[in-house]
Amino acid sequence: MGADLEQRGHYRDASIAYSNARQSAHVLGRLQDALDAAQKAVQMAERTEDPVQLGRALNYLGHTLVSLNEFQKAIPVFERAAALDVAFQHPAGMAGSYRGLIKIYRKLGDLDRAAENAVKAVAVMEATIQKTSVRPGKRRQRDSGVSRDSGKLRSRENSYAQVLNEAGTLQLALGQWEPARASFQKALEVGSRIDVPRRMAQAHIGLGKLAAKQREWQTAATHLEKAIQLDAGPDPTATAQSWLGRAYRGMGKLPQAEQVLRDAVAGFEDLRALLQSEELRESFFEDKVTPYEFLVLTLIDQGKVAEAFDFSERARARAFLDLLANRVMLSTGRAQTLIAEEQALRARISALRVEREDEDSASARRELGLARDAYQVFLARVRAQDREQASLMTVEPLTLAQVQALLPEGAVLLEYFVTGQGETLLWSVERQGIAVARLPLGRGGVAKRVEAF
Repeated sequence: MGADLEQRGHYRDASIAYSNARQSAHVLGRLQDALDAAQKAVQMAERTEDPVQLGRALNYLGHTLVSLNEFQKAIPVFERAAALDVAFQHPAGMAGSYRGLIKIYRKLGDLDRAAENAVKAVAVMEATIQKTSVRPGKRRQRDSGVSRDSGKLRSRENSYAQVLNEAGTLQLALGQWEPARASFQKALEVGSRIDVPRRMAQAHIGLGKLAAKQREWQTAATHLEKAIQLDAGPDPTATAQSWLGRAYRGMGKLPQAEQVLRDAVAGFEDLRALLQSEELRESFFEDKVTPYEFLVLTLIDQGKVAEAFDFSERARARAFLDLLANRVMLSTGRAQTLIAEEQALRARISALRVEREDEDSASARRELGLARDAYQVFLARVRAQDREQASLMTVEPLTLAQVQALLPEGAVLLEYFVTGQGETLLWSVERQGIAVARLPLGRGGVAKRVEAF
């Protein structure tokens, strides 16, 4: 629709259509498509004289960049959107810009600036909802008028729930437990009232994180299980699974923790695979290593040392591969064709995984299995045609058995896996065996010592 309207010169409507396409792609976890549509929406809006639509399109672009961890690129986008929305008094747009800046500055560690934007976002939304609410004696008589007011109120309450969830996450980072709980509870109430599963799931994830930080594992598990049941999309589901794995581990439910962490890792890898740009793949994966770490630790807790080694290698290879691929130039013609085919196959797998979660039937499992088989056949064909391209498409680290086979007799491989969980793993690998030592020094401690040295 956007392309058709663009061709006919209806740029404002084209911008709206592209914005709507961005929304759908984002919920489906197709972040590359979301970015492309958001950029088109801004281009179309800039060809109009509608500052409100331009502000809205900029906000969508900013939030897409935030989802990809492209924070420095998103800051000027949000600042431009906020300036437009303030000038033309568009409160929902203002709140959207402030909400994006809350998340960015929180992620960058600038909590004071994050808090400033949180105060502004909450104040703007509470004031505008109060104005929009239908008051006794002021109700519009015509059904169409009431419907318009109801739709506007619902949209603004949706924005309010988003702002509350982001404010709660910031309060968590500041260690303000009770204010965070109040923000998430309010977001849950608003999300339930307007029946928006994504807002409800985000609130449950926030409450689950809060409980986990307070080591209230059962409460955390209850909220995170509810978030997963809401099926609000691939990204929040994988995030909820990652935190649920930690909660199960805290409860001593190691097999359950292992399974849900495996699901989280698979979910994040599916999302990453749908990105075409290696630069975006690298930035997206920056904060997704935590479920790998908890999975490795959970496997070790169960005595599954060999599997833990394999997953630690997978995490290291994934991060290194994205770093490397961003600096490798491939021949554009054939490589781009292969990348497009990979995207289609990975999108199919991602869609079928969601269907299986909705209805875990034999046919759904069979279809997912066939799709994964088709992807493996595709990778085998790419390896035969272009091994360099194949190496950039999939993580294939050496397994423990393969590593042992390469070691000379009498040699010992010492390899470290530094985690953000307060410990570093030291693998000691020989041809006939493997041992692991757990050193009480995590990523922060290692970084401080290296910097001091």
